[in-house]
Amino acid sequence: MKLTFTLPCPPSLNKYYRKLRNRIVISKEGQAFLTHVSLIVANRRYSFKKEERLRMDVVVYSKSNRAYDLDNLFKSLCDSLEKSGVIVNDSQFDWLTILRGPKDKDHPRCEVTIQPLPIG
Repeated sequence: MKLTFTLPCPPSLNKYYRKLRNRIVISKEGQAFLTHVSLIVANRRYSFKKEERLRMDVVVYSKSNRAYDLDNLFKSLCDSLEKSGVIVNDSQFDWLTILRGPKDKDHPRCEVTIQPLPIG
């Protein structure tokens, strides 16, 4: 089973976490992203089982041509998929790809495809 979602662009790690006293916590922006993704995928008809090995392909359509690190987007994206119940744990991913799509000022987004890897 292959699942495809169009999600908002996740916050970078620089905005996803905040230091609160002596602890690192998910920021308000990070919490808002997690909640938003949960609402988007709430009507999914499938979630991957714990023993499944997975592949995730992501295309990011940013609102500007500003330079940013693509790898900084993975953690918040994986956390949101885990919290929403699409996956059990982000350690299930054996294959991750992320591509920078063209700028889309009017509709910045991430297009995410998750599918099981063949066993073998």
